[in-house]
Amino acid sequence: MPVPFLGSHLDVRLGAFHLGRTTGCTLVPFFVSAAPRPPRFRLEFFRPLDVGAEDLRAPVTAFVDLYARHARREPWQLPHRSSGRLLG
Repeated sequence: MPVPFLGSHLDVRLGAFHLGRTTGCTLVPFFVSAAPRPPRFRLEFFRPLDVGAEDLRAPVTAFVDLYARHARREPWQLPHRSSGRLLG
């Protein structure tokens, strides 16, 4: 599912969202970042996303919005294509 992301788009795979909906579980978004001191990484967790609705656009968009906030703080950790467009 293509979703707007930092002036481009992110093609989000929906497997985890479908699994959450099928099992009745929420998804807990988290991001891992490099850190200068041991343990050399940092985990950042966010509120669970409800994926129970038939239309997944709202939770997918909420996830991508969180990812964009993370990416603005730590842009050096984003993967890039040779064209400079962001990868999902």
